[in-house]
Amino acid sequence: MAETNAITGAYAVVIRKVAIKNNIRLALERLTNSSADWIDRCMEEIDAKRVDAIGFYGYTYYGGQKKRVIQLLVSVDWSLHEKFTLELGNEVRIRNMGGLSNGLVPETNAAINIFDDCTKEMRLDTHFFVTIASSLPQDVRNRCTKKLGLTGSAPPWVEGSKNVIGTYSAKELQELTSEITVVG
Repeated sequence: MAETNAITGAYAVVIRKVAIKNNIRLALERLTNSSADWIDRCMEEIDAKRVDAIGFYGYTYYGGQKKRVIQLLVSVDWSLHEKFTLELGNEVRIRNMGGLSNGLVPETNAAINIFDDCTKEMRLDTHFFVTIASSLPQDVRNRCTKKLGLTGSAPPWVEGSKNVIGTYSAKELQELTSEITVVG
């Protein structure tokens, strides 16, 4: 996290990709029991733009089968990231609010808090999945999957209508979106 350039008054000036990685790292650290080593490997894959999203889900068992009830999807639009980097430069000014720094945006923090509160209130177990960039050649996707030790996929949703209860994107970092979906 030493890649932050400067904190000046109400803003932190941060490299765009560092801000993206720091927000995803916050979600992984808060919502999973993953080791620091695994999170570092995941950050390497994000840095190489081989990961499009990390999904966190709360689940329960229906009929002996694991079913998703709520999900937080933190995703990166890499084409939008490239556009902003070309048009606006590699650095981004992030509001320095609520003790957050190093490019952490309040919107990601709010989505993490809502998801965490909901899963605790509903007494759900949680897990996560990683979406490897579909634009990559299959051999690269396979190496990334192996490097991160990924197996399986997210369980199906419980029966019922899925509702997006919040989509969070910071003005300063629009290529990073957090979306919460719940059944009910």
